[in-house]
Amino acid sequence: MNKRMRRAITAFASGASIISLAFVENMPEMLKYTLLLVGIASVGFLIYSEAKEDQINEKVCHSEAEIKTVMRELVREKGRVAIMSRDLSWVDREMEAYISIKKDDALICVQKETELTKRLMEQGVNVKYYGHVGFEPVSRFTIIRYNKKDHQVAIANTQNQVKGRRKRTFKHVIYQTMPNGSQQDIWINSLAKDMISLCELIGKETE
Repeated sequence: MNKRMRRAITAFASGASIISLAFVENMPEMLKYTLLLVGIASVGFLIYSEAKEDQINEKVCHSEAEIKTVMRELVREKGRVAIMSRDLSWVDREMEAYISIKKDDALICVQKETELTKRLMEQGVNVKYYGHVGFEPVSRFTIIRYNKKDHQVAIANTQNQVKGRRKRTFKHVIYQTMPNGSQQDIWINSLAKDMISLCELIGKETE
């Protein structure tokens, strides 16, 4: 029995316990109706609470254009933004302009120097290179409101699926933590911030 099923059974059992009291003999009618309503409301509330707790805050992209739309929204968030990437291949001219506007509130950590990172540095963006230590992270992520307690992490996973001989589907899932979310989100937020802080410390401003 999985965790979600156990929670559902617990919710129904709790509500049933309250509802059963309404069938006790010699109980005033008004109290019976009150217990019935409370029992039904309790079941509904518990199920809703469990559903909200299990809700996953993610966006599924099926094209490069959709990815850029999501990333544009993240970069434009108020507060400092920190980006951990390999080479910023997803940054086009429009995105570059957004990052440049936030130059005082943007931190870019990349593996190697590119023409794009050179331009960003010329425009005053803080860029750090980590490739010199032989480090190549598996994860690529962005932290929004990096300088605030309610910071969030957007971390991506790309899946290329082949159907048939020539047809290929593209699925890019961007999971975004919640500032006051599950314990898992709290751990992800802390680890991501630690990684950015480390890269900021050991990173070079020139490759």
